[in-house]
Amino acid sequence: MLTDNDHNTTLYRKWLLLAILSLLLAGLLTFIIVFSRTPIIKEFFILKNFFAKALISHVNLSQLFWTLTIGVVVTITYIKQQLFSFHILFYIALIAIFLIFISPFLDSGTAILNNYIPIIDNLPFTVSISLFMTIILLFSCYCIISQRSFLSGDHIGILLYAYHIVIIISYLNYFSSLRFIENLTEITEYYEIMFWSFGHVMQFAYVILMVIAWFILIKSANCRIIFTRKSILIIVFSYVAIAFISIIPYVVKDISLEQFKLFFTRHMIYGCSFLAIIIAIGLIYTAFDKNIYKSSIENRVLLNSVLGSFLLFFYGGLLGLKITGNNTIIPAHYHGQAVGITIALIGLVYYYLPRFGYGSVKSKLAMWQPILYTIGQFIHISGLAISGGYGALRKSPDAIYGFNAQFWMGIMGFGGFITLISGVMFFVICYKSINYRTANG
Repeated sequence: MLTDNDHNTTLYRKWLLLAILSLLLAGLLTFIIVFSRTPIIKEFFILKNFFAKALISHVNLSQLFWTLTIGVVVTITYIKQQLFSFHILFYIALIAIFLIFISPFLDSGTAILNNYIPIIDNLPFTVSISLFMTIILLFSCYCIISQRSFLSGDHIGILLYAYHIVIIISYLNYFSSLRFIENLTEITEYYEIMFWSFGHVMQFAYVILMVIAWFILIKSANCRIIFTRKSILIIVFSYVAIAFISIIPYVVKDISLEQFKLFFTRHMIYGCSFLAIIIAIGLIYTAFDKNIYKSSIENRVLLNSVLGSFLLFFYGGLLGLKITGNNTIIPAHYHGQAVGITIALIGLVYYYLPRFGYGSVKSKLAMWQPILYTIGQFIHISGLAISGGYGALRKSPDAIYGFNAQFWMGIMGFGGFITLISGVMFFVICYKSINYRTANG
């Protein structure tokens, strides 16, 4: 456990609290999103006109900001080195999170519901995204250049180095894709293509971070890991090589826009889950150790997060195989996988809180929170997927056809409500842990 005498502790706490804040703000926006789509309730919900903008900020806070901020937390705790620049980057990230949260509630700006990084066309949102993307790029460049010792470290070090390489690859894709938008005039397509390759490749980085969380949590629960350092090197850098294949469209001449989009869609379908599948198969061995779950409540908290992450990530992947049109099966698919990653990162928060000097996280509330979150999301995305089969359109809460679609959208809302409860539980658990340190000096 870290103490206040550790000069790095304050830095670690700042970034961890920033990650929690980004998820908290995304959760607050969830109320607008879920109730704007739930039949009957939406007729009386006074904020339903904010649906599109709230959705945009929610997506960016709960994906881009939350995930990459946790990535910073894991990295700086592994580096164990305090740099003044890390503090500067923290305050810039804090400003960015504040700006993106307030941007939906301003009168200015149009909601542009493109994929990966949807946009609100106003100044606070633009400044927010620009600041945050810049500091993440600088941070990953620093890690790649100055932290090559990661490669001679343990499993986590190897995965972290690969994580930052993939982030750099995603940025290379972003800058390379700018030539494809030169002649685009339709605003949604303009931003869609701008972030298309960047967003697809960034999913590879998210998967690596999820696997890092699995390893940290399983190791913390004293579970055996069958992967050797050499096998991890081979597996992880095979995965990096798959991510690096994404540069092909930029070296092929005369590639059409449709071919460009199709390439990255197939690249993600066939490549993105490779690492998670291989590691999950290997970690199944751990499940046969009957004593790991019974040893302590803290172990149950961490392992419930891993299990929920496993189930939702792969369920979301299976739903992706059912996508046939522009309906709600698409958000069901990526919500499953995205929340699978989020639950793993929530487990990391529970792991880090006591190690950063806050109160222990080993209550029954903490043990049940990942379970409830998983159940709520299973119901939520199942309702979305089935209603999509009955004609419910993606990103259009009012375009629902027939009783069956209405019914399953109601089930979606019920699952969303359970998820909201589990989200509140998460923040209560975090508050109790943080407040314990405050109350005890």
